[in-house]
Amino acid sequence: MLPKHACLKHIALKVNDLEACEAFYNQLGLKTELKTSDYVYLTGNGDNISLHRVNETFLPPQRLEHVGFALNSVEAVNTLFKKIQETDILVLHPPKTFGIGTHAFSIQDPEGT
Repeated sequence: MLPKHACLKHIALKVNDLEACEAFYNQLGLKTELKTSDYVYLTGNGDNISLHRVNETFLPPQRLEHVGFALNSVEAVNTLFKKIQETDILVLHPPKTFGIGTHAFSIQDPEGT
């Protein structure tokens, strides 16, 4: 259905603590492009994340399993992981290589994503 060149470039997340989530994604290197009292639009390397402030109660587990950022090598993943360890970002698991050859680690944003 989608054309061959189509790709996913944007996700939108509902959050309670807009400021904490904005700071988290800024710390990862995404830049705030637009901000209102209940909305933040972040960009970086052609990707976009929008954060929408809501007053809902979220029950674990969240439906969204993860958001993936691609790097160009195993070494780049390991280097980023070392930088993450120097912050207060919650690490869920250290780098490992999955069966399909993906080398990755998991972190958690302030809202549990």
